[in-house]
Amino acid sequence: MTDDCRIYGSDRDETLFAVVDPVDYQWALQWRWSPKWSRGGTKVYLRRVAHEGTRVCRVQRTVWLHREIVIVRMGIVPPTPEHTMVDHEDGDEMNCRRINLRWATPSM
Repeated sequence: MTDDCRIYGSDRDETLFAVVDPVDYQWALQWRWSPKWSRGGTKVYLRRVAHEGTRVCRVQRTVWLHREIVIVRMGIVPPTPEHTMVDHEDGDEMNCRRINLRWATPSM
């Protein structure tokens, strides 16, 4: 992975980073990403908070790095309504390279 770029999820922990393709690197650097651990504490994903709406009525939503790469950067929509998740093909949730991301169903 020497040609890949690191997006850090913490200013204090240099071991907490996701790997993205060079084409997505500058785009991802626009925001500050933070880690979110799974319920069992076995997996970690990078996320950011997006603010939507007016100053009076602002809504926060969580934006996941791997989903944004598939939807926004690659422009790939789910193939069926059952495909609701973006999966990391190799099982490494911090490997957010395009070749490793795919739409999946919860049963997959």
